[in-house]
Amino acid sequence: MYPSYGNLAFDYTFEASDYFSAFGRSVAALGDLDGDGVVDLAVGASGDDDGVSYAGAVFVLFLATDGKSESAQKISILHGNLGTFYTLVEFDRFGNSLAAPGDVDSDGVVDLAVGSTGGDDGGTDAGAMYMIFLETSGNIKSAQKISMLYGNLDAFYTLDSGDVFGTSIAAPGDIDGDGVVDLAVSARGDDDGSSSAGAVYVIGLQTNGNVKSAQKISMLYGNFDSFYTLNYDSGLGYSVAALGDVEGDGVIDLAAGTFYDHDEGGESGSAFILFLQTEGIVKSAQKISNLYGNFDTFYTLGLFYWFGQSVAALGDINGDGMEDLAVGATGDNDGGPGEGSVFLLCLQSDGSVGNANKLSALYGNLNFFTL
Repeated sequence: MYPSYGNLAFDYTFEASDYFSAFGRSVAALGDLDGDGVVDLAVGASGDDDGVSYAGAVFVLFLATDGKSESAQKISILHGNLGTFYTLVEFDRFGNSLAAPGDVDSDGVVDLAVGSTGGDDGGTDAGAMYMIFLETSGNIKSAQKISMLYGNLDAFYTLDSGDVFGTSIAAPGDIDGDGVVDLAVSARGDDDGSSSAGAVYVIGLQTNGNVKSAQKISMLYGNFDSFYTLNYDSGLGYSVAALGDVEGDGVIDLAAGTFYDHDEGGESGSAFILFLQTEGIVKSAQKISNLYGNFDTFYTLGLFYWFGQSVAALGDINGDGMEDLAVGATGDNDGGPGEGSVFLLCLQSDGSVGNANKLSALYGNLNFFTL
């Protein structure tokens, strides 16, 4: 058994055979699930081998004020009641992505959205996601799978082999104003326009987790092509985040990373700010890269920086009344090959960069640690 920290070991054991369990592949803050006054956490382990190899799992961690886990509930084929509703098979990678959309079914308990990029419904690695309706114990009360065979997504679009639907999930709130929260779910392997150009789906949910409406954003749908072109292997949606209302029109906007983008540099990466209409169509868009969005005023992205591999909404850090964005660039070479970096972008209302700061081995006062 590998050494463990944070008191997780009293509930579950990571054996040597779980070397590739990928615990921490995704995380989501659940709020106070068990009502003890402390925020709880969901952690994905997409390589977990419960039942079969790489089926995946999610751990619900009930935290103490010191950050340790007081208790934990695992959700997999063997734990947490998932097996009552669905079966995971080899390489499903359940837990690859997570989002906490709030209380979807209005039972007073927060719920969880889980990506499963290796799901084969409709084709090999077409992907899937699950709406998990939780009990306060972290066990599953009920679940709804969304894929080509479940959840009504097929009434709107078709998922194909290699789409890896569920790559990333964001919970933007109630975009369409029907009183039920919505989701943004990406499929970075989607081939609309070009091989693996990528796509993001804006999904309107019903309270039971079924799809009420869906709008795809890609080179062929959602008006994205009116503003930009995605190229081979761009991977739109490798990361996705709900930003808040950047331009002040009353509709939540999205950030989507395309970390294989090639603007003036092989796989230097980029991110898009997507300004949405209530039905999920793109009203306008702003690309942030070496060539767009005023980013080059502050920094230059090098070859294989993979800017956009992660994105996170920060709120208004600098107090200018505008939403800010963090973008990860895992291939950045500051301090050494592939050391990585994070860029903090202060956005303007049109989505362009008004100011930027870099956190790396060479910038942002991070040098009190060694990367």
